[in-house]
Amino acid sequence: MRQCLVGPETQRMLELGHPWVIADRYTGNWPPGPAGEVIALVDKRGQPLATALYDPDERIVARVLDRRRISLTAAWLEQRFKWAAQLRRHALLGDTDVYRWVNGEGDGVPGLTLDRYADFLMLQLYSKSWEPHLELLQQAIRKVFPAAGIYRKMRPQETRSLEARSPSKVYSELLSGRAAPAPLTVRENGLHFLVDLSAGLNTGLFPDQRRNRRELMARVAGKRVLNLFAFTGAFSVAAAAGRRRQGHQCRCVGKIPADCPG
Repeated sequence: MRQCLVGPETQRMLELGHPWVIADRYTGNWPPGPAGEVIALVDKRGQPLATALYDPDERIVARVLDRRRISLTAAWLEQRFKWAAQLRRHALLGDTDVYRWVNGEGDGVPGLTLDRYADFLMLQLYSKSWEPHLELLQQAIRKVFPAAGIYRKMRPQETRSLEARSPSKVYSELLSGRAAPAPLTVRENGLHFLVDLSAGLNTGLFPDQRRNRRELMARVAGKRVLNLFAFTGAFSVAAAAGRRRQGHQCRCVGKIPADCPG
């Protein structure tokens, strides 16, 4: 494993737990290497600080995998994914089958996310350093998160080249398993939504807004709700459901899913 010297400020940040190495005059002296190379970060005495993924063309030139010296294997990834899965299972999501299984740096696998949409998974890579390890990722994902199919969503910075090749607006690829129906029905807070795992930059339903939609449902009694930033209308549906549960009649306007509770 190639050793790469970091400066004193980066060393201090790493010792505080920061998961990134930002490009500076020290990283500029690193010997050239390919994106995805597993490197050892060391201090001026040659003492090991962390194992990281190298990404030479980005401002975040290295992403920390572990404070110890490790090999990036399917088994190592499986352990990280198991920790992430255990945390989410303890969250008691209830009547919901769309949420984030793995949240990048927060789960010790910097530069990637893994979302669940019913029986399917959506992987997103935020760094080219993961590209050479895509097969390892799939092996570990299949072992820890059984699913009907695994998709990879292309990141927004890639869309210009994607659009130049095809006008289809399909920004996902099926990595393994069977294709999801289009649209796919998912469940959040007891409500059903339709998503498309293939088309668009996102699925149209952002799991990180789940709590906000649930809280909105409890705050709409006696109110009319205007959604000024509706894409798929998820907040509008949540508001309509909240009014219906509180005895108010919903008067839906525009394109609302057929199972809207109002």
